[in-house]
Amino acid sequence: MIKWRAKISGQVVCGTWYDDNWMTPYVRLRFSNAIHASTLLANFYWPPSQREPVTVVARLGGDTLLLTEAVLPGQFVKCSAQIPRSARRSDLDVSLRTDRLLETWGKDDRDLGIVLAKVLLR
Repeated sequence: MIKWRAKISGQVVCGTWYDDNWMTPYVRLRFSNAIHASTLLANFYWPPSQREPVTVVARLGGDTLLLTEAVLPGQFVKCSAQIPRSARRSDLDVSLRTDRLLETWGKDDRDLGIVLAKVLLR
């Protein structure tokens, strides 16, 4: 059971971030008033019920901001990435993508990626 409330400073414009903090394998977030933001902060969790690790990539347009090492089952990851000065603008779209789907159990038939705890620009 996930016991935290996610923090997000952007709006989901593609994909889904569910109320229970799970995201679909692809999510695009739009951050408004991001002209002065210099860092992307992202915290996420890959549950211990999974047999294989997952990799997460954050992209700004076609550029990779962040590419994790293999995130192991049961691991909580905190990461950050610098936003290039040339990319900073009023509205900034950042996408998050996992390289695999969550192996679901029970009656949950959603296509899920990871559990997001925080995605912010600073």
